[in-house]
Amino acid sequence: MARTRFEVYILRPAAYASVLLIVDTLVALVLLLVIPGTGLFITVANLTVFEFALLLILGGCLMGRQPLDDDKRFDDEGEPSRAWSMYLTGRDMLLTGVFIFMFGALAYLLSLIV
Repeated sequence: MARTRFEVYILRPAAYASVLLIVDTLVALVLLLVIPGTGLFITVANLTVFEFALLLILGGCLMGRQPLDDDKRFDDEGEPSRAWSMYLTGRDMLLTGVFIFMFGALAYLLSLIV
């Protein structure tokens, strides 16, 4: 069954970013227990900045592997070629980076309120 554009461009990257944000929140909670006085939301926002940069760099490098000819996207058996699958992974990483950036901005705004 083919995936819809909404699932490919919105749902999957948002789900990946949500998992990364949960991990960031758990790390920030551990730091809050170990070092009193650290802000939870500002720590989450700082961690998402590093993840955003890493996702942009790796996603851009992987998207550079996109085959320019349509016939090179799939092999003789109809399976995606290695370069095409790397392109799809890079696209997912870039879109996840956009959602990580938005979640980090939201965490920063929450740190200003709380």
